[in-house]
Amino acid sequence: MVFDRKSYIRKYNKEYYSKPEIKEKMVEYYKEYYKRPEVIKRRKIYRDRPENKEKTHLQQKRYCQTDHGKEVKNNGNRRYKANKNNIIEIFTTTEWNIKKVDSEGFCYGYECERHFVGVDNLELDHIYPVSIASKDFIETGIKRIYTIDDIQPLCRDCNNRKNNKVKI
Repeated sequence: MVFDRKSYIRKYNKEYYSKPEIKEKMVEYYKEYYKRPEVIKRRKIYRDRPENKEKTHLQQKRYCQTDHGKEVKNNGNRRYKANKNNIIEIFTTTEWNIKKVDSEGFCYGYECERHFVGVDNLELDHIYPVSIASKDFIETGIKRIYTIDDIQPLCRDCNNRKNNKVKI
């Protein structure tokens, strides 16, 4: 019998990492590992290469067509709609577009300085997050009202970095 190193390693990893205590340690390790600045930078460089952008897009597209991908997307949409039903927005799309144009394509920045990204690359960001406002509504029964002054244009990176933190 010939020794097949790859199949041995695959079998060993499957047995070893399926143990709950080891699996938990590995999950914790990778959570911390992917938060490291050098890893974030390296992944961003890889992701921004043209050939990898296309590959990533295709992988995401394939994933969204699976049953699990559809379920995850539907759950996210359901949560988003539930949160949006718990707030009141009293600004129009026209006002938002004017605010974007007035920013001249500059992102206000979150944990970074103001930088240029272009008007088309700006996203709507609620200064007081909708998810927190929704929780407040559930506790108090009072809907939060968002005016044009309660939103700001941010680039996708800054908006993702801000997540559901209240910008001060």
